[in-house]
Amino acid sequence: VGVFNNTCYVSMYTDRTVTATYIPTYTLTVNSSGASGVVIVDATPSDGGSGTTSYTKSRLAPGSIRTLIAPVTSGAFNFSGWTGCSSVVGSTCYVTVDADRTITANYTATPVYYLLTVIIPGTAGNISGNGINCGNGGSVCSKDFTDGTSVTLTATPNTGAGYSAGTWGGNCSGSTS
Repeated sequence: VGVFNNTCYVSMYTDRTVTATYIPTYTLTVNSSGASGVVIVDATPSDGGSGTTSYTKSRLAPGSIRTLIAPVTSGAFNFSGWTGCSSVVGSTCYVTVDADRTITANYTATPVYYLLTVIIPGTAGNISGNGINCGNGGSVCSKDFTDGTSVTLTATPNTGAGYSAGTWGGNCSGSTS
């Protein structure tokens, strides 16, 4: 009687019973949402390592624990969280392999901002709109806007100081009336 690898050897000189017990294995699929080509580090040293999403690790033993680490940025994308983990600390996902699992590192686009600067010489009037309220006293005001924001500005002349509608300049040209 003996076992070598997956083979059992039985010498038959009496009645014998042989039982084979099989251990399930599971698959871990790792991917990202919102960004492509993200390198997720699998910090579990037993089978080496990391992979660029999407990747799958097969034949994982039940109860094994995987530690996945996502980069906090990937190009123009920011890490926003994990889905499918057993527990999460920051950008680290801990997975207890107790079934086939799919884990996703989620990313959102990094917003792009542009600065709008409004200049009003002297006490000529006021310009307002989209959170800007600038004027009546030689003002320079500015505000950041996300890419694609439409900004509507209204010029109000200081008629009490003798000003009337004039013209726009810079990136907004034309008459104010």
